Amino acid sequence: MERSMSADVNIIYKILCLWGKPKTYADLSSDYKQHTNEWYSPHSWEKVLNELNVILSQNGAPPLSALVVSLGTNEPKLSFWSGGASNVPALPNNPLQRTLLWQNLVNDINHYSWPSQLTDKKE
Repeated sequence: MERSMSADVNIIYKILCLWGKPKTYADLSSDYKQHTNEWYSPHSWEKVLNELNVILSQNGAPPLSALVVSLGTNEPKLSFWSGGASNVPALPNNPLQRTLLWQNLVNDINHYSWPSQLTDKKE
């Protein structure tokens, strides 16, 4: 029986809104455990973070999960760029362009007026 990711996207939204700067997948796991007393592996976040970006894109908001980065690269994983949310641009082949694009996304996130609650237009 496969255990599906059941982390609450609304809690993740609140955590990321509090961050204000990039942190690691391990930080997200720790912060989520602090908020909910539930533990998820740092390697288990891709699906729910992509889900968050899709919801945000439907509301015209930047991809908040750009704040979640790999410890080794200090940038989002490849799954961030390929998650299918319309607010995430295509992954540039050039590493410098990728870094600049990601820094622009982080800047957009920091200048966006985030609502206190995540609203899903699909409801």
